[in-house]
Amino acid sequence: MFAFSFGGPEAIILLVIILVIFGGSQLPKLAKNLGKAQKEFRDGLDEGQREAAQRQAVDDAVRTDEVRREVRRDEVRRDEVRRSIDEPSPSSRSNDLP
Repeated sequence: MFAFSFGGPEAIILLVIILVIFGGSQLPKLAKNLGKAQKEFRDGLDEGQREAAQRQAVDDAVRTDEVRREVRRDEVRRDEVRRSIDEPSPSSRSNDLP
């Protein structure tokens, strides 16, 4: 829509407006509350990132277990096929009899 740049003169005007609205005695309280709010916001973001990392680790572990189970099933199938190839079929056994 329209560009808005925030420079030195705008900051001074904003500070004067805040001073008029809240008064000089309220500015330290306002700054303290803004600092607390910023700290809580950052703590919340950090906690969210930690939880997301933990969930990702759990998801990775679950996927790893699933892949291991699938590999094991494939190994079992491979072994079964090898055994069936190595064992003579019943029809070939009857031909070997005297």
